[in-house]
Amino acid sequence: MFARGARLYHHCVHRSGPSASRALTACAFFMFAGTAGLHGAVAATTSYDVGDQSIVRLFVRSATVTIKTWERNTVAIEWTDGDPIVPFKGTQLVASATVPILAQQVREFLTAAGPVNVTLPPEDFPISGFALGLHDIVRVQEVPPPAGIDRAPTELSHVTLTVPASTRVLELRVGRGDVTLSDYHGTTIAFTNAQTTVNFVRVGGDAFVQPLNGHFYAVDSNFNRLRVRSNHADLVFERCHIREVEATSLTGNIVYDNGTFETGLAHFESDRGNVALGISSAATVSGHTQDGHVFSMQNGRAPASSTNDANATFGTGGPSVSASSTHRNVFFYDGSIADRRPLTLVAPWRSVYAALMSKRRATVGNAAMPKPPPALSPAGRPIDRRPRLR
Repeated sequence: MFARGARLYHHCVHRSGPSASRALTACAFFMFAGTAGLHGAVAATTSYDVGDQSIVRLFVRSATVTIKTWERNTVAIEWTDGDPIVPFKGTQLVASATVPILAQQVREFLTAAGPVNVTLPPEDFPISGFALGLHDIVRVQEVPPPAGIDRAPTELSHVTLTVPASTRVLELRVGRGDVTLSDYHGTTIAFTNAQTTVNFVRVGGDAFVQPLNGHFYAVDSNFNRLRVRSNHADLVFERCHIREVEATSLTGNIVYDNGTFETGLAHFESDRGNVALGISSAATVSGHTQDGHVFSMQNGRAPASSTNDANATFGTGGPSVSASSTHRNVFFYDGSIADRRPLTLVAPWRSVYAALMSKRRATVGNAAMPKPPPALSPAGRPIDRRPRLR
């Protein structure tokens, strides 16, 4: 899995675990009806007991995926009966605790002369505390349709995974759909495409996430090491604490709202999107933009702006954090942009507010996403701070 020669991005479905025929003989399928099933439909379930530091992989083309953790040494899978989902268990020899991330060519934008393609370079992502040797592996994959037959564009599978808290590596590859990961603190490797929405709720540990053209939203999460890179995807973080982070996007916006840092690498960069940092801890921040402005709003003072480069100190200063945007703006502010009334924000700041609140709205229906307590007026009535967007 972690050898340099392994072609993980496109071919890993066919390179690990037992054969499908061998694995399927070990699967037990249970079918039941009623509200206990996914979306009230008839569901199929199976489960596998695993040892510590197990590996769980999910490879699907189009699906709504919910992933939770528990204290049992069991991986439980539930999916709508009839969906082309095949789970199985095997073992795998891990010889290196490094995941090679392959180069990825993406289309950044279109011009009159044609598309402009950019290559995201190869990288290595280490997995800390991973013992080499044999590990239990559970793989859940979508079976390709027969030749000449494709699924309807709106047809999504529904998969729920419950994994042990001791799972060492969780690998996700989803073509399109929605992925919500809650309360996992191992190592996450996630690749998504199309308009996939990825939600991390109370997630920790280490993570490499590549949401090329969808959306990424992390809330109430505490990362040791986080690498996120995207093409068009917006990257939004709310109330997160990170020791080491590198987040880059070609055209998407990056918002790190009401977050804190520890001493370590912290860099946020977008080529054609805005970058906004709302900081709630001591930090020393530097911002750079080529064609835009660096805006700052701290301690209740009126918003300020400068061209190209600016620095800001939060609290007594602390971890160094850098932010840059080649063609758009960089924003620094304390706390959460959601605590400001949108009507009091000048035009450039409204885009930051809208980027954060749109992610909140997109996840409010998710049971794993807790609603923050409402702000109350002096009369005890809830204050609706959502912007009136058209």
